[in-house]
Amino acid sequence: MKKIPLTSIGGLSIHQLITGLWQVADIEKEGHLFDPEDGANELEQYYHDGFGTFDTADHYGSAELLAGRLLARYQNEQHKPIACT
Repeated sequence: MKKIPLTSIGGLSIHQLITGLWQVADIEKEGHLFDPEDGANELEQYYHDGFGTFDTADHYGSAELLAGRLLARYQNEQHKPIACT
């Protein structure tokens, strides 16, 4: 799949299509948590498929944990996933 192009908003470069992570929020799964590493692995597949900007709104619970695990894998890379909250 082709990478989603970046756009600039207020000096921040993000992908033109944002992947919302509400589906992995604790509240959407009746309080059941994903394994953080398994969840980060799934998000990483999205990243490799071209979806590199993730929305992790403050009420998404463990979604921020999963996104954080993914971001940690790329902390020293020039090109990395982006999380917005």
